[in-house]
Amino acid sequence: WSSKGGRLATASTDGTARLWDPRSGTEVAVLRGHELMVSALSWSPDGERLVTGGYDGKARLWEGETGTLLGTMAGHATGYSSWAWRPDGKRLVTGGFDHTARVWDGENGAEIHTLAGHTDTVWSVAWRPDGKLLATASGDATAKLWNGDTGAEVASMTKHTAALGAVTWQPSGERVATASSDATVRLWDGETGEELAALVGHRGWVKALAWSADGKTLASGSADTTARLWSVAGR
Repeated sequence: WSSKGGRLATASTDGTARLWDPRSGTEVAVLRGHELMVSALSWSPDGERLVTGGYDGKARLWEGETGTLLGTMAGHATGYSSWAWRPDGKRLVTGGFDHTARVWDGENGAEIHTLAGHTDTVWSVAWRPDGKLLATASGDATAKLWNGDTGAEVASMTKHTAALGAVTWQPSGERVATASSDATVRLWDGETGEELAALVGHRGWVKALAWSADGKTLASGSADTTARLWSVAGR
């Protein structure tokens, strides 16, 4: 759903995405251009634009009401593994199988920065709520902080011992949480990348993280078939 509620988008193995009027169920537009399956899509925070990603190694930016193509993002030669909109919708960050993250103009799809430094797939990307920093998590067992305006690396977080699959910011932006196949969750300072705590208890790959709205509790989900809640006050 778009945040405005007036459009619903679907992605398909037939290489298209489609826009629908959810009130009537009427098809509004067919978004053509991908050469292979469309594997993911995401609305901009304001609901004005939609990005789609396909197995053809390209992402495309569309106008959310009419389905007009606004731009094609083809920087990741081997495909897209993750993406996130900056809260104001003016920038988009993507993670790729090519070991890079890239920052794009959220209105026309033009590439702004290439964030190089990881040595494996960038599985998760996230903007700090104020949009000034962004975080990446990689299969190389590291997470990194980057300046969202310049693309410069700010910090590298290296305490995990196996691949990372998720990174997320505390709503206040004070902390970053990462999840890893080493069965731990770790908390980091959101400015410096300094490790604040290791949350130990899972017995398998931790694949998902989510903060409570007040930022006092962190939820984690693992391949060990459990979910856990962690109190992070004072950590």
